[in-house]
Amino acid sequence: MKNNKLMFDLTNNSTSEPLLAEGVFGAALLQAKSVETFSKILNAKDTVKLGLHDFGNVLQSASCSPADQGAGTLDEKEVSVCALDVYFTVCQRTLEQSFISAKLAAGSNNVDFLPSDFQAYLSTKLAEKIASDIEVVAFQGNTYMTGSTYPNTLCNGLQVKLSGDSTVVDVTATATTSSNVIANLTAVYNAISDEVMSKPDLAIYVSSNIARAYRQALANASAEAFYNQKDLKMSFLDIEIIEAPGMSANKMIAAQKSNLFLMSDLVSDFTDIMLIPQLDKTGKHQIVVSGSFKFAVDYAVGADIVYWS
Repeated sequence: MKNNKLMFDLTNNSTSEPLLAEGVFGAALLQAKSVETFSKILNAKDTVKLGLHDFGNVLQSASCSPADQGAGTLDEKEVSVCALDVYFTVCQRTLEQSFISAKLAAGSNNVDFLPSDFQAYLSTKLAEKIASDIEVVAFQGNTYMTGSTYPNTLCNGLQVKLSGDSTVVDVTATATTSSNVIANLTAVYNAISDEVMSKPDLAIYVSSNIARAYRQALANASAEAFYNQKDLKMSFLDIEIIEAPGMSANKMIAAQKSNLFLMSDLVSDFTDIMLIPQLDKTGKHQIVVSGSFKFAVDYAVGADIVYWS
């Protein structure tokens, strides 16, 4: 199994300024809010087997000697997880040359030279960065495509898996705008089977541009509700709509949440990152930032999924 590493370099591009603003700030990141709705399979080390069972035809006309019709079929789907690493170093010299130097512990040979607030920032932002990248990989990951860029190259996501599955219900997509988003959602709605439609955990996962178009369409239809209220949950004909920020534009996936899976060693692996001072270990004026986890997304029954692509 391929072992991918996420490599970072912290360089100092700061300039001297008379005023030091409190804190360290980073660019906005995606939230892994859609992946969090998937069913979770923990303790996934290498391969996960999803059990599939079909009862077959269990009913028959009454008779004195009913025929044994069997108990259906028992099958399994095998999913390989991806092993991912986080590893980079923070150099004391880099921090000493930046505005953070005012908060460094005195002396050049201090084992714990990294400021506590920068440690907190580093831990929090790194966890957010990992979650953001995982959100993208979960949908757009494609290790087969030549020219793919980080983070898509790390592991295969749902889009490539659904595209290669002939049992999935495919609906041809068109570019979505606020004027046609209702029609496009209706096309997905109409393709959902009656059996899946009755499930309480059915949801339609939509790309961010479709979510934005839908909000605009709803605001045009009911301006007061959508201009004056915050964090309104979206739904379409009683089906929950979940924005998937990591999904490619103009994509939709209609599926039961219980039919989509997030696999990992532990849920906390995404945020359990170690900051290891090296001065008293290797003599280097560095802090090693290190962590590793297993990751995969998949689904059990392709025939129960509608893919607008």
